[in-house]
Amino acid sequence: MWHQPRVVGLGLLVGLVATGTDAEAQRKREIDLLVERTLVRPVVKTEAGFTATLLVPPGNLYDPLAMQPRDNGVWVADDGAQEGQRGGRIWSIDFKGRVSTLVETVRLLPTLSFDMAPATFGQFAGQLILFTQPRVGQLGIWENHLIQHLDLKGREAARPVCTLPNAGTNNGIPGAGLGARFGPPGSPFGDRFFAVTLNNSTVYQMTADGACKPFVTFAGPWTTPSNLAFLPDGSRMLTAVKSGRPGADSSSPVSGAILAIAPDGTIDPTPVVVMQGEGVWTIAVAPRTFGPYAGQIFFATRGGEGANGKIYRLAPDGRPHLVASGFFMPFGMTFANDALWVGDVQEDYIGGGVHWPDGFVVTIRRN
Repeated sequence: MWHQPRVVGLGLLVGLVATGTDAEAQRKREIDLLVERTLVRPVVKTEAGFTATLLVPPGNLYDPLAMQPRDNGVWVADDGAQEGQRGGRIWSIDFKGRVSTLVETVRLLPTLSFDMAPATFGQFAGQLILFTQPRVGQLGIWENHLIQHLDLKGREAARPVCTLPNAGTNNGIPGAGLGARFGPPGSPFGDRFFAVTLNNSTVYQMTADGACKPFVTFAGPWTTPSNLAFLPDGSRMLTAVKSGRPGADSSSPVSGAILAIAPDGTIDPTPVVVMQGEGVWTIAVAPRTFGPYAGQIFFATRGGEGANGKIYRLAPDGRPHLVASGFFMPFGMTFANDALWVGDVQEDYIGGGVHWPDGFVVTIRRN
């Protein structure tokens, strides 16, 4: 994931000028501080009607981005970790919070999102479709991203389906990707894999024949999409968007919104919701089993530095209601096991150069 780098570990400079046993002691202190910082448990607070549990504390995951409920747990795409020119992992987390590796780094490029191809998706049926950077490191953020396919039954590395073509705004390069998923089976969005690139404000689509092309480009006040979901009946795509664009002055106020998109790419000019001063980053729609909140749109926002990320739900009256607060960068979100799962990257592995496993996963249940 990409973000402005932070200045960290300044105390390490002191160790460089110390000598002998003093230098060794200083280095040990700095390592201890880094470990302590990595393992700090976030404080997530919930509003009435909900309870939060820290399912996976910092110390395992780097950047838990995309989340997909599968089998007896949730699969998570993480763009952290690097081995030569390979990067990222896909984890499996069971309902008790136990983390295991589903796809190791040597088979991947930095993976931002993924989904399982349905049985109707031609030669790719039953394979993982991956949305990735073209290479490791910060340079890969701003280059044309890839869609790849991976057979979980094999051991070979992911293979390319396509390099996304230039389109849209801001020099047209489809970089700074984030969300991707298949449209609901049987819906007008079915049998299409959609992927979001922030840099050129475009959502792409891939079809079963391997063709990749732009689906919709955003212009006007909302020019930076980040993630997507679908209404329960599959009639509309919901896209998280923000004002401004990547690389803009970080001191400028950023607001967020959710836009509804028709199957032919037509954008509803009236946003589903607008959040002044808070960028909307990801969306999940509650399943019919989620009690009184069934069918409601849950979404994550972030309004600046620190632990000011929040989770909201959109009530039937069309107003956002706070669900939980205390997040840093809540970019992953899905429903599984009668709970809302939220993946927080906290500090950024690729864009920020923060190479320690400070990501975490919180589950939010209704009381």
